[in-house]
Amino acid sequence: MDRSVKRMVKLIEEDADSFAKKAEMYYQKRPELLTLVDEFHRMYRSLAERYENITGELRKTSPVELQSQGSGFSDVSSSDITAELNRLSRPPSRRAPGFDYFLGSGGGLPSDVYHNKDGDDSASVTDSELESDDSSSVTNYPGYASVGSDFQYLTKRVADLDLELREAKERVRMQLEGNTESLMMTRVKSEFVDYPAKLAACEQELRDANEKIQNSEDQVYMLKSQLARYLPPELDDEEALASTQDVDVDVETLSEELRITTLRLREAEKENGIMRREVERSRCDDAKLKSLQSLLDSAQKEIAAWKSKSTADRREVAKLQDRVSMM
Repeated sequence: MDRSVKRMVKLIEEDADSFAKKAEMYYQKRPELLTLVDEFHRMYRSLAERYENITGELRKTSPVELQSQGSGFSDVSSSDITAELNRLSRPPSRRAPGFDYFLGSGGGLPSDVYHNKDGDDSASVTDSELESDDSSSVTNYPGYASVGSDFQYLTKRVADLDLELREAKERVRMQLEGNTESLMMTRVKSEFVDYPAKLAACEQELRDANEKIQNSEDQVYMLKSQLARYLPPELDDEEALASTQDVDVDVETLSEELRITTLRLREAEKENGIMRREVERSRCDDAKLKSLQSLLDSAQKEIAAWKSKSTADRREVAKLQDRVSMM
């Protein structure tokens, strides 16, 4: 039992560098702690059964031996016989460390039967109490009941720690995912800063193209008007044909330039639409980034709370170790 207690204390005292590592250690040591608790339960149950068997044998044999020797010791008073019975049925004064702690504050013994005073064990057992104790079984043993309650408490505590460990792992995983998303959102936000400048440049290029197209159309109209107004009617056919060809060349040149400008205008409009969609998407990402940032802040607050709770648990473990070392 002493070795088992030292082993459990050693498991509890082990520490880790980070909260995640400590949670992983608790999760790995949980089966071993459950095994030690089960081993303690079996040990104390075996001790309780042995104690019941020994006290039962003493209760059966001691009165018979005293009656057979009564004729040879007629000067012995009834108080001496009672003292002898008390001495024979007295429990051992020294117990293994940790026995009183696991059986309760009174060591699992009834307070009206055994009383400790000034460090010496003294007991007073009456005949009626001995007769009533003969009918009791191991299940009615006070220490056994205390062990059962302690075992249930430890089992519940281990289950709670297991649940808290899983929740802590989930929070750590969510925090890591949140950090990854936060980095991605930061990168998107840095790109979003350049979008307004690009959009303004595209819009300016679009306005320039529209102005150029309008100027080309105006120039074509003016050339046609001048051709119709200033062409003399008595001009021979060759000169008229040459002038018409020159005007046609100018018109074709302007038409080609107009076609190229129109294509560039369409490409600019297409790029402008893409940029607008990117801006809208970036705005949505910015809102999502703000929500993720709030979630990250709450996760950090929860981590701080878990750290404080871990410190409190460590203090509680230190108190338990002090109590075990004092036994």
